[in-house]
Amino acid sequence: MKILLISEHYESVIGGTATYVQAVCNALTSSSKELQVDLIVPNHQESTRLKIVNKAENFHIHYLGSPQIIDRDKRKWRPDFVARVNIYLKQIVSSICPDIIHVLFGIYLIEGLEIESLKVPCCATIHSVPPRECSKTWNGDQLFQYTIEQVRLNIIKIVHYRRLLRHKYQAYIAVSYRFGNELSKILPKAKIVPIEHGFPIPSRAFSSYQSIDTCRLLTIGAYIPHKGQHLIVETAAQLRDRGLDFSWTIIGTIRVQKYYHYLQKRVADLGLNKHITIKADVPRQEIDTAYAGSDIYVQPSLEEGFCFTALEAAFYQLPIVGTNEGAIPEIIRRGQGILSEPSVLSLVEAILEIQSQPTKFSYTEAQLTALINHYSWQRMTDELLALYQSLIKSA
Repeated sequence: MKILLISEHYESVIGGTATYVQAVCNALTSSSKELQVDLIVPNHQESTRLKIVNKAENFHIHYLGSPQIIDRDKRKWRPDFVARVNIYLKQIVSSICPDIIHVLFGIYLIEGLEIESLKVPCCATIHSVPPRECSKTWNGDQLFQYTIEQVRLNIIKIVHYRRLLRHKYQAYIAVSYRFGNELSKILPKAKIVPIEHGFPIPSRAFSSYQSIDTCRLLTIGAYIPHKGQHLIVETAAQLRDRGLDFSWTIIGTIRVQKYYHYLQKRVADLGLNKHITIKADVPRQEIDTAYAGSDIYVQPSLEEGFCFTALEAAFYQLPIVGTNEGAIPEIIRRGQGILSEPSVLSLVEAILEIQSQPTKFSYTEAQLTALINHYSWQRMTDELLALYQSLIKSA
């Protein structure tokens, strides 16, 4: 089978997405030497129009470059990249004769690719649809800013829904079952196939950490409003007032500076500095240590496509308090934890319930094995190949 993959990212520009693209490529090429995989991505390092790198005998990366792509100005490089892909596709499709084309990431690609002229089955992975995960304000921000942001998000919604409707792909892959249900509302007549991510087992997973008197809470995720860290601060204040002895570590990269500073100020204003530690851009080793040294993982997200950190927490045998977003409900169902509403009261009650009954929320060996087997790149690869074969057969 000859597979042509296309993505707006390959190197680590945005963590979770880059991880997905790289993992799909590696999983496909290592699963069988009979699979020929070619990947088209932008070249952000050189303006060379075309650079082909042979990563393996059956895996080739086609880097497309230009001055606009190097500039990384979203308004310039993405349209330029899509235009160059359309030109290059006419050449590469006739030369390698792919059996299937798969857009791994990029709503601009999904909109702009002239797939009808290719006469090759095409599918696309949808990680999220803006305005999901795009908000720069939160409930608690200045009213004027919050109101303006809602108008901006509504405009983004209209624009991106139209982008999805411009072409008809043979299948759309959703990264979680819940997001697949949301996507089917936008594309009611389309073939929506949920294929959940795989994930490498952390090297220090399955920690035998035993809790001490202080309940140690952990949340990991970029500092951006849809991750819901502002709920953490208010939840922590309630836990303190209820007499719980706890510490809460929050780790993430700073995506919205204003939001990050708000969290710091709110923690200080509520006198929570002894309970909450906010960290930014920490090394991987420190993240592993944080997982291994915690009792409960809390993910109060307002919007998610998947949520890698909740899955990683499950691999560390941490019971999860999480909202009904992305793959969080499935991860909790397969592991341990409580599904919470994105509200302070619900989060407080869930944390106290787990803290008071640690044995009830301990992982069994069977649960850990099931998690490893389900959230493996091999399982994801098998499902992808099955989809490819069905689309090729139906073409």
